[in-house]
Amino acid sequence: MATLRKRKIKGKESYFADYRVNGKRIRKNLGPSKKIAELALKDLEVKIAKNELGFTTKDQTLIRLFEEFLKYSKTNHAPNSQKRYRAIINNLEAFLGHYP
Repeated sequence: MATLRKRKIKGKESYFADYRVNGKRIRKNLGPSKKIAELALKDLEVKIAKNELGFTTKDQTLIRLFEEFLKYSKTNHAPNSQKRYRAIINNLEAFLGHYP
């Protein structure tokens, strides 16, 4: 649940949203307009209900992670480094192949 608060900062009034995500308190400046702040507050409440705020765990397979790293390596590393990383990943996959 998010609440709307009004504060004065450097002589100007501004509205803030005060809410918690994963136990951490967050205060966000929404601006001087009350109507816009109320709309932003409703949007925050919807995102909190859908669990779209904060860090969420997204499970990924290790093979998919290796593939993404190799794509990254292809564009950001030298050819010899790419070969070395490919060899390291192949050895790791062979080692982990014995485990479910």
